[in-house]
Amino acid sequence: MLRLLLLPIALIFSSEALSDTALCKYRNNIVHGPFKNQLNNDSDIYFSESKNSNEPIYLITSKMKSGKCEKETIIDRYYIAGSPPSVETLFFHNIHNKKNAITILSWEINSRGIGTYGKLYQIFAYKKTKSGLIANKEIELNPNMSGLDGYQEGEQTSFKLKTAGDIKKYLDQHLNQPIEPSTQENF
Repeated sequence: MLRLLLLPIALIFSSEALSDTALCKYRNNIVHGPFKNQLNNDSDIYFSESKNSNEPIYLITSKMKSGKCEKETIIDRYYIAGSPPSVETLFFHNIHNKKNAITILSWEINSRGIGTYGKLYQIFAYKKTKSGLIANKEIELNPNMSGLDGYQEGEQTSFKLKTAGDIKKYLDQHLNQPIEPSTQENF
């Protein structure tokens, strides 16, 4: 009976149960960064180790005041996919004339029994909204934003978007082109 009463109390007083915003507890475990957040001038952005074994890396923004961290917000959590995620880079680039924070993460893949091994890459992008940074769904749903560099079922594969320069070039060629006016007549 006591355990049933304590659970709701613990949830009420747990800041993480209420939101993904907290005091600066992740800043001590930074694995990449911190960088000045070009999407929000009074904050930093960085990757931090979490205590969650299924989501070992978080992307965090921290609001700064007088050079000190006031609060942190978890923007994204990265899961284990055969191995823990590795942060390759974080950079800023325009997508459709709006600045985005873009990250490259990778995972070591080793399923030699089916002939699949190498490094799996995934590109994530985040854009600013009134409520904060959110995932850019256009990038998230683009099949060209992930791939394996290695072997897939015995066939060699090569992922072409492994660097910030490669991604910027791809975005500029494929997503940042002016939209041509429609040549079809309206019926």
